[in-house]
Amino acid sequence: MSTDSTHDNKADATDQQTNISTDDIYHVLSNQRRRDVLDHVHGQGPIRKASLIDILAELEFGEGYSSAERKRVHVSLHQCHLPKLEEMGVITIHNERTIEPGPNAALVERYRHDSRPGVLERVKRTVR
Repeated sequence: MSTDSTHDNKADATDQQTNISTDDIYHVLSNQRRRDVLDHVHGQGPIRKASLIDILAELEFGEGYSSAERKRVHVSLHQCHLPKLEEMGVITIHNERTIEPGPNAALVERYRHDSRPGVLERVKRTVR
């Protein structure tokens, strides 16, 4: 019985990986904060959510960012960006604390680094 359950979980992961459209990918990449999340999650592997918040706050507001600025980053990540990235299989969040690349991470990364003229510009212009 556990073999079937394991097989079902693998099938679910495969299904999730194939259920992301080009439009979804462009939507994910249309926001700078989400691109910054991807830079750090995909560049470094698993990262603590608190560390990611600190990194992004420093990127956006500089080294001496305030607690209010950190909170702004935290709230937007928690309520908007991380759920969207996880729903699309681009990241996986464990116990609300650790973030790592998800099953669709490699696919999204291919779009991010596409060198064809105009691809990144189209991504950035995508309706948010």
